[in-house]
Amino acid sequence: MVPLLLLCLGMLALTMRVDCSAIMTFPAESADQVTGLSMPVCSTSIKPCVNSAFRELTWTRDACYNADIFAEAFPSTGLASLRQLVDETASTCGSGSSSSEVIVMGSGPQEVYWNDDKAAEGGFEHGPCELWLDDVIVFQSNNCAVAFPTSPAVCAVDYSSCSGYCVLRFYALALTGVEWQAFSTTTLQ
Repeated sequence: MVPLLLLCLGMLALTMRVDCSAIMTFPAESADQVTGLSMPVCSTSIKPCVNSAFRELTWTRDACYNADIFAEAFPSTGLASLRQLVDETASTCGSGSSSSEVIVMGSGPQEVYWNDDKAAEGGFEHGPCELWLDDVIVFQSNNCAVAFPTSPAVCAVDYSSCSGYCVLRFYALALTGVEWQAFSTTTLQ
């Protein structure tokens, strides 16, 4: 059976984007198709005071430094993942009614593209990112700008953990100062 990826996007993603400059796309399925499928991304601002592990740290240096400090402090947060942090603190990115797109992905590794127009270089700003299929983390990086330096960022995704329908969830956190930008695709509630 060819796996299907059930991509769930909240209707709020179209209206609640806070100065959103990022987009996730899937490549064209064939040479005849000029462009792939573009997905809107929900974005919202969160601050280091969101968790006591981050409160007393200095976030006024460069974003690469901030990504390192975030990675060092994260184990002290009591959170299991970036997904948990964003889901619990970015209230505009997961609430409301949802709609979904079904995309036939085929078997084997595929790619998704991520592009943030505000990133100085590449598709990501400095900070962590995660991509999940259902409850399986497919990729994770503490600094996605370093891990995926191209623009747009090309992220290989292995769909082998997906049988039948899967829900794709993507999270990224731009650590560019004392106000962080959280990005996510929203999911069915």
